[in-house]
Amino acid sequence: MAAVPVPRSPRLAVWITAAALALSAACNATREPAGTVAPTPSQPAHEPRSDVSVLAVGDLNLGRSLGRQIIAGRKNYTFLKVRDEIASADVAFANLESQISDQKGVTEGSSNYVFTAPPVAADEIANAGFDIVSTANNHAWDFGERAMRETIENMHRVGVATTGTGETLDEAYRPAVLERKGWRIGFLAVTGVFNSPFETSPAHEHVAWADPVLASLKIKELRAAGVDLVIVSYHGGVEYQPEPTDETRSFAHACIDAGADAFVGHHPHVTQGVEWYGGKPIFFSLGNFVFKQFDPWTDRGLAVRMTFRDGDGVGVEYLPVAVDYQPRFLSADDGAPLLARLAELSGGALKPRADS
Repeated sequence: MAAVPVPRSPRLAVWITAAALALSAACNATREPAGTVAPTPSQPAHEPRSDVSVLAVGDLNLGRSLGRQIIAGRKNYTFLKVRDEIASADVAFANLESQISDQKGVTEGSSNYVFTAPPVAADEIANAGFDIVSTANNHAWDFGERAMRETIENMHRVGVATTGTGETLDEAYRPAVLERKGWRIGFLAVTGVFNSPFETSPAHEHVAWADPVLASLKIKELRAAGVDLVIVSYHGGVEYQPEPTDETRSFAHACIDAGADAFVGHHPHVTQGVEWYGGKPIFFSLGNFVFKQFDPWTDRGLAVRMTFRDGDGVGVEYLPVAVDYQPRFLSADDGAPLLARLAELSGGALKPRADS
C-alpha cells in the first residue's frame, strides 16, 4: 500500500552454471526461529549434497476483510489450493505484509492502509507449509510496537522463522538460518520504504532498513560463518510500477556483489522483471500472493522455485499465480500473459541462463 520513501506453463526451468557452492554442515533444528550463526566444519568435497529447493512468493496480507473471515471461523481456506506446492519445497518463503496481533477483533485501522491479521493467521501460514517470512516492510508498525512483538511471537509459536524486525536493531538485522539436506540457508530481510518518516519513528529501533553497507556486512558475516546460501528479501521500489527504481537495482547488485545467492523483491504489488547478475537471480518484485487489490496486474503474481545443486549453481521455475483471498497456481495457458509480460520486462526474454 502507499508508502513514503525515506531518503538516504509450461513452467520455465533454467539452469545456471556458477561457481561451486561451499560444502558445510550445520546444527540448526528444522523449522526453528533463527539463532546465532556459528562456523561449522566443511563436508568432504567428494560427498555432494542432494539438491535443495527454495520457493519464494510475494506479499501476504491476512488482515482486513480476510482477517475478519478467519476470526469468524473460515480456517484452512486461504492456502487450500496452493498448499501442496508450498509444502513440496524444502524451504518456503513469503513476505508477511500484515502484522499478526490480537486487536480484539479489529483487523484494520481508520485508514485502509493500516491492517493486522488475527493470531490464528499464523497457524494458517504454518499449515500451508511456509518455513520463514520477512517482517521488514512498510506495514511492520501498523498497530505499533506491541503488535510487532506479537507478530514475531505468533510466527515463532507455530515454528515459522522470521527476519527483519526485533526487540532491538541487532535482532532486526539478525538473519534467519535454516538447515535442509546438509545445506545452511541464510535469509536477510530489509525494507527501503515506510509509511511515515522512518528516522523519527520509534520503528527506527526495531525494523531493519535497507542500508547497502550494513546489508553487505551481514551477508559477508553469513559467508564467514559457513552459511552455504544467502537469500536477501528487499521491500522497496514504487507501487504499481513495472520497472525497478535505480535505487532498487543498485541495492540488489550490492547484495549480490557481497555474496548473496538470490535477491527477492516486493512492495510494488505487481511483478517486475528478472535480472541475472553475476550468475545469480534478481527478482525485482514477485507482486502479490494473498493481497486483494484492484489496480492492473495486482491480481497476477509470481512464485519462483529455486533449486540449488552442488557444483552446478541454481535453476529457477517461474510459477504464475492468480492472486486472491485464495490464490492458485495458473496453468500454462492461463499464465502465459504474465510470463510474456515478465519476459518483456526482463529485456525481451526470460533468458535460459546467465550471460557467460
